[in-house]
Amino acid sequence: MQIIFRRKTVPDELNERPDDDIDAWVAENGNTTDETMADLVESAIVPHIVMYGGGPDGKQRALFILDGAGSHKVVGGLFFAACARNNIDVAIIPASCTDEIQLMDVVVNAKFKNSLYYKWAMWMMNGPRKVQSKSGNYVAADFTTILSWCTYAWDSVKTETIVSGVEKCYMSSNPGKEFEVEPEPEKMKIEDEAKAKKEKKKIQVRKSKSPAEMKRLKIKKERARKRLERAKKPKKPKKATPKKQNRRTTPKKRMVRRRKTQRKKKK
Repeated sequence: MQIIFRRKTVPDELNERPDDDIDAWVAENGNTTDETMADLVESAIVPHIVMYGGGPDGKQRALFILDGAGSHKVVGGLFFAACARNNIDVAIIPASCTDEIQLMDVVVNAKFKNSLYYKWAMWMMNGPRKVQSKSGNYVAADFTTILSWCTYAWDSVKTETIVSGVEKCYMSSNPGKEFEVEPEPEKMKIEDEAKAKKEKKKIQVRKSKSPAEMKRLKIKKERARKRLERAKKPKKPKKATPKKQNRRTTPKKRMVRRRKTQRKKKK
């Protein structure tokens, strides 16, 4: 098993731990690189295929199926050189097919991640957790404990599930009758015609309405029809009306009127 931690330097815990079946690596982005893939071939894949007559001195060739990650497609790198040296053929899964023919994504990853989350949740609730003296926050889990979680999660994956996944992903020697690389054009035409017939047969079911509601609907339809007729008719141009003259008088005339009213009051 290969595990990559998101770090720049390798911690002392990983170097000082006892020998186990886990190959721990460190990367800045936490993703696989050309070097990590080459080490995975030499440390994990080659010992396995040697048991079945493969490897650098074996007669049988092995097939390594991968998704389209960037580190898997570095032509001329360390990974492809390690595969060629050990008689391993590399097959890249085409785009949008990982969830159908990639064994790890279809069968293994779900079981592995669920058991890993279970161990993390149990550690969060009941595990021995250290507290920082200054901030009072909990300290993250050690690297050795994380590796133990990974071993527990990998042991929870049964061989039966992997074998069933091989048949499900059409990787066995006899994929079965259900496997079809490309559907025949005649079958596609028949399926399209059947779908078109089903769409035509769809009937809209409506509830029955009372006579009062029917009258209201008729009135609404008539009003809508009249509005459309009015909108279609060309509008008549409006006649230009002359501007009204301003009736306000000048200040001189106002003064004259005020004097006249004052005289009348005196009399």
